[in-house]
Amino acid sequence: MESKMLKTLDYDLGYPTAIQFLRYIVKVFSCSRQQYYCGKFLCELMSVSYSALQWTPSEIAVSSLDILNKVSTFVPALRQLHNLNFNECSIAECKRSIRDTILNDELSDY
Repeated sequence: MESKMLKTLDYDLGYPTAIQFLRYIVKVFSCSRQQYYCGKFLCELMSVSYSALQWTPSEIAVSSLDILNKVSTFVPALRQLHNLNFNECSIAECKRSIRDTILNDELSDY
């Protein structure tokens, strides 16, 4: 049965990344290109960070946009992030991890 399913799918299995979730969120909330690229930057930072392994891609995408919402004035569309099934407490640790990755220069060896 499994082999038939894999042949039907042409063995094209994938795992969604934080950037794919980010694209979806940006599209739903009609965000600007600038918002997308700033969020994408944070998602890409986390994609090479060891500390990001404990977070799901959707949590990383929502956290990166929520950080943008807190630190910038150009994100009015993102005030609706609470409409997703994430609350402030559920992504607080992920946001701290993103912040620590940026501030501690964890990626300086790359």
